[in-house]
Amino acid sequence: QVCSQGQCALSCPAGLTNCEGSCVNLQTDRAYCGSCDDFCGAGLVCNAGACKVSCQAGLTNCGGSCVNLKTDRAYCGSCGTTCDAGYVCDAGQCALSCSASLLACNSSCVDTRYDPAHCGGCGAACPSYDHGSAFCADSTCGLGFCDSGFGNCDGDSSNGCEIDLSTTAAHCGSCTNACSGGEACSDGSCSSVYDSP
Repeated sequence: QVCSQGQCALSCPAGLTNCEGSCVNLQTDRAYCGSCDDFCGAGLVCNAGACKVSCQAGLTNCGGSCVNLKTDRAYCGSCGTTCDAGYVCDAGQCALSCSASLLACNSSCVDTRYDPAHCGGCGAACPSYDHGSAFCADSTCGLGFCDSGFGNCDGDSSNGCEIDLSTTAAHCGSCTNACSGGEACSDGSCSSVYDSP
C-alpha cells in the first residue's frame, strides 16, 4: 500500500489491477478473468483474459471438451479427426473394431479359423485346387468339394480333384467304380466296346 492524499491505498505494479483490494492479473487470474467482475467456473482456467477449459495431463481441449486424442473416436489423433462407424481410436489411429473371435484383415473382420482367404492369419489364403474348392477348418486348409464330374480318388488333396469321372475307366462315375476289362467309360457309365463289323 501507499499513502495517497492522506489515505492508505493499494498501489499495483504494472500489469496488475486492483480488484477488491487485491492486485491481480486479469489475463491469468481465475477469480478476476478479463475484469474484476468475471470469474472462471470449476474446470476452467483464465487464459489471455478469457475463461477456457482446463484439461488435465493427457487430455486436449477440443471445442470446449477435454478429450483423450489416443482413445476418443470423435477426436482421434487430432481435434478434427473422427473415426467411422465400426472403428475405434487406438493409440491415436482409427482402427477396425472386431469382436474377440475375429481379426481385422484388409478393413474386414474375419474368422481366421474358417476363412479360406485368411486361414490361420491375415492373407494366409488356402491354395487353389484343380477342379475343386478349398476350405478352412481350425485354421488349417483342405480340399473341399470337387467340381461335378471330377474326383479326388488317390486321397492326396495336393493333386486336387484330378480324376475325370466321366471318362476314366478305373474310376467311372465315382472313385470306387471301375469298368471291367473290355469296357469303356463314357459320361460316367461303363459300356462294352465292340468292333465295328
